[in-house]
Amino acid sequence: MFSINPAYDLNFGDYAIGEFDERMNLYRRLEKEGVGISVMKAFCGGKLLDASESPFHQALSKTQYIQYALDKPGVLTVLPGIRNDQDLQDVLAFFKASKEEKDRPLSKREYDLVIAAGLMEDKTDLEDFDDIFVVK
Repeated sequence: MFSINPAYDLNFGDYAIGEFDERMNLYRRLEKEGVGISVMKAFCGGKLLDASESPFHQALSKTQYIQYALDKPGVLTVLPGIRNDQDLQDVLAFFKASKEEKDRPLSKREYDLVIAAGLMEDKTDLEDFDDIFVVK
């Protein structure tokens, strides 16, 4: 099991766990070796669902964070925490969501973090986003 979400992947403060390149290389290696990844903490313990707690200062949907995790190499399943019936309904809504509802745009803050992390030099280098924010 791996914790996969944008806060971890972008090495943001207390949420940073490992370097982005190290994480992506591990995911790719596991995929190449035929080892599937089960994801936990897709919502960063709920922090990413609350704009006041998110390091990005915006909240997105559970559907968007589930898709974010599923887009990583080798990921087979996402196991979100379910506290009540509403959480269950929110997570099950993923299966009926459109591509647009699963899409997750970068905020200005996230874009700035990507630049600061050296994952991209400027807006002309957008193909590098394929490993970070991609909707299939």
